[in-house]
Amino acid sequence: MTDTNSKSEFLERLRDVHDFPGPFMFKVIGTNSDAFVARVVQAVINVLGNVEPQVKTRESSAGNHMAVTVDVSVEKAEDVLDIYAAFQSLEGVKFVL
Repeated sequence: MTDTNSKSEFLERLRDVHDFPGPFMFKVIGTNSDAFVARVVQAVINVLGNVEPQVKTRESSAGNHMAVTVDVSVEKAEDVLDIYAAFQSLEGVKFVL
């Protein structure tokens, strides 16, 4: 299967389970720092433009990592993939859910 086919299938499944436009929740786990949180939020803004996402953070029990939950309205399924791609390139990212 090619990357284009995989992307098309993922977009189709995403549209089946979510209504667009509509809210979407992203979770990113990475280094525990204010700069990391700021990079996550900026990545969303870079993709969607002038938005004000709701952001929640939770520090790991050892204090080494931070879970950042971002709730934001997205216009289309492609926006979701673009945001995930932006997260993958951020410094300090360990997991994207």
